[in-house]
Amino acid sequence: MKRILQYILHWVVNRIILFREDIEFQMNDLDQELGPFFFIGNHVTNWDPFFINVPIKEPISFVCSDRFFKIWPLGPLLRLVDAVPKTKNKSDMGTIRKLLARKNDGKHIGVFPEGRRSWDGTTEPLYYATAKLIKLLKMPVVAVEIHGGNLAYPRWARRRRKGKIKLTYRYILTVEQIEMYSMDELFGTMRSALLHQEEIVQSQENYHYKGPKRAEHLEKLFFACPSCQKFDTLTSKQHSLYCDHCGYQVYYNDQTLLLDTRGIKAIYGTVSQWNHWQKEYLANHIEECLSQGIFEKSVLVKTFNKERKLLRKEKSKIVLTSGGIMLETDYFPIHTISGENVQSNDILEFYVDEDTLKQIRFLGRIESSYKWIQAISLIKKGI
Repeated sequence: MKRILQYILHWVVNRIILFREDIEFQMNDLDQELGPFFFIGNHVTNWDPFFINVPIKEPISFVCSDRFFKIWPLGPLLRLVDAVPKTKNKSDMGTIRKLLARKNDGKHIGVFPEGRRSWDGTTEPLYYATAKLIKLLKMPVVAVEIHGGNLAYPRWARRRRKGKIKLTYRYILTVEQIEMYSMDELFGTMRSALLHQEEIVQSQENYHYKGPKRAEHLEKLFFACPSCQKFDTLTSKQHSLYCDHCGYQVYYNDQTLLLDTRGIKAIYGTVSQWNHWQKEYLANHIEECLSQGIFEKSVLVKTFNKERKLLRKEKSKIVLTSGGIMLETDYFPIHTISGENVQSNDILEFYVDEDTLKQIRFLGRIESSYKWIQAISLIKKGI
């Protein structure tokens, strides 16, 4: 009965996607009879698992965040399709056991080695553990590169845009190669297959991505102005983004280019170029930012146990220092923090120990949780 329901759900979701999206699949003569496969893909939208599964006859068991299993009715649907829960950015032996069980049942398995959605369409660093998983499972590997997904569904935006999405499937590793290759060779093959820069593809294709209020919420990603180099001064409205400090303004057009008031390319003409600059700028000024109070904000803090049961909720002040995070009188050294991530584009979350999760919602004007993730990463690296 469960298998019948899986196929019905697979058929219904496919019909919705094919009707709703301008989507194209390049299969490169992939022989599905050689499966089951281990699918890997670059991660750019919440729909990625469903997009990848459209041309594949059998349902794919994807690894996804454990938080989705707590949401009704999404949780029961994920269990129906044999999705595998995983705590973001944390190792989980239970996940590995479930994947081995899926393999033994003859199911396709799907993983996004970045572990998170890209903010600007450029592939994030991949987790080395995925290469270990490939070695353990010994399933033929298919890489799926998603083009245009980040432009149709920008992570920082609330609204979808109508535009082209392409998925390219490539058979990159046989079982024989997996057995022969070292872990580093497997990781290198995987990384080369998933290396993607949306702006390069878009510069060649020039597709249009139409939608209302295209620039709104760009300040969730952009935390520094390239004109005056000030932090937390950007405000979006309709198709434009403004700096409240120096008046700098850019227009985000339907070809995803950033233009200045003269209609020519802005200081940084694409989202990824601006993001690359601001990350470098933050790295060069992190100590200054910490000392000037840029990482001191009023917040609402929710504390959960490892089962994501809410333990308490309270208003507080968060302060990031070169040694850790302070929440009022509680101090968490940076080396004890794990699983730091941005949920729902707004919420900063991290584990302070194996059993305790903190979720931080910033109060007041829009705050870039992405900025905090970048800063925490820099401090951990010792920059």
